[in-house]
Amino acid sequence: MEKKEVHERCITQVKSNVSELRRSLSSTNEGFEGSSSAGDKHNTEAAMLHLEQEKKAAQLEYAVKNLAFLNQIDPLKKCDQIGPGALVQTNKGWFYFAGPIGKMTIDNETVMVLSVGSPIGRVLSKMKVGESVCFNKELWVVEGIE
Repeated sequence: MEKKEVHERCITQVKSNVSELRRSLSSTNEGFEGSSSAGDKHNTEAAMLHLEQEKKAAQLEYAVKNLAFLNQIDPLKKCDQIGPGALVQTNKGWFYFAGPIGKMTIDNETVMVLSVGSPIGRVLSKMKVGESVCFNKELWVVEGIE
């Protein structure tokens, strides 16, 4: 698995999420602007639209921050220990520490894209190739770091 390809796929996915959230927020704004304030039913609808708008805005802000973090990572930089930007092979699979994106399949292999602040990220942080740790009653061995 190549770190540059994983990184590019992460950026593509987060950019797609940002675009989708912007479209969704725009359509929520249009619904909010077009609602009438006459009567309880309309007031309830307006309040629900406003809550939806706030939720989407928070999700968008989070996605934009994730994208900014991804853009700070140099996918060509070799890592000698686990930290932000490290592509890690363990006995449990592949992990890329670049943000809370989740599972991706690349070249028929699964890689979990996580932040170093995730539970497994905190446990593996700063470990080097050949080191191991017990996490959730299972042995995790760091087999490679890119």
